[in-house]
Amino acid sequence: MRIPMNYLLVNLAVSDMMVAVFMSPRFVFSQTLNHPRGTLGDYLCKILTGDSFTWTGALASDFTLVCIAVERYLAINYPYSEKKRLTAKKLKYVIPACWLFAIAVNLPAFMYLVYDDNSGSCVPFWPTPNFMKYHSVINSCIFFIFPALIMGVLYTLLVHLLWFKNRTVTTSVTQQAVLKHRRHSTKMVITVSLIYCICWFPNCFAYIYVAFSSKQLFGGVHTASVLMVSLNSAINPIIYSLQSHRFRRHMAALLKRCRRNKVCVHYRGKETNSVQASVV
Repeated sequence: MRIPMNYLLVNLAVSDMMVAVFMSPRFVFSQTLNHPRGTLGDYLCKILTGDSFTWTGALASDFTLVCIAVERYLAINYPYSEKKRLTAKKLKYVIPACWLFAIAVNLPAFMYLVYDDNSGSCVPFWPTPNFMKYHSVINSCIFFIFPALIMGVLYTLLVHLLWFKNRTVTTSVTQQAVLKHRRHSTKMVITVSLIYCICWFPNCFAYIYVAFSSKQLFGGVHTASVLMVSLNSAINPIIYSLQSHRFRRHMAALLKRCRRNKVCVHYRGKETNSVQASVV
């Protein structure tokens, strides 16, 4: 189980959970609790209610998907070369680098987000009028365009290699099993990447539109685009369960164990109550 692909999937799961956890304060707590104002409100915007860590987790998820595409491409093209493959040893540096880069890209959000009394929400106060335009273009390239291009090129090459180049019938059962496994895992990560692109495009488009257009964007459109990003993080475990037989098997074993533990606790509780009743 300790293979590079699984390490990357764990990192993807952590980043997805981070998006879900830090997305809640904005859409849940802000509707039920009064947001503090002043300096405390500004710091809360930077740390908790302003989506700074949400976008950090989302960008880490983005980089992880790119790493998965690179790992799949190198593993299939160079299966016996440790130098060219993305090994577990190399991931010790790659995964922290993903998170550090994600934090660095989101530094403007940590720096310029403050609480606005008029709108009653956390908004960025950019240092210059054109800063938002530059920020929207750079963010769209980093969050969507560059990753989509990299994943698109790599997965196109993999599809050509696995489905078209290897059309010759192999007599070896082992080779057929390896090819089947590679196709299955590649289909899973391609599905995850496609859903990522679909879910992220509305948000990137909305941000650029707001930055360059003089017209105000309907608030519901922005909220829907942000929720699409959240949907991307929430739907990944479902994709794993549908595509990965191993994932389904381990999840079923985990659920059975939890159910068994609940039954044991319930039985012990009944046994304790009966003993206490007999003593009384």
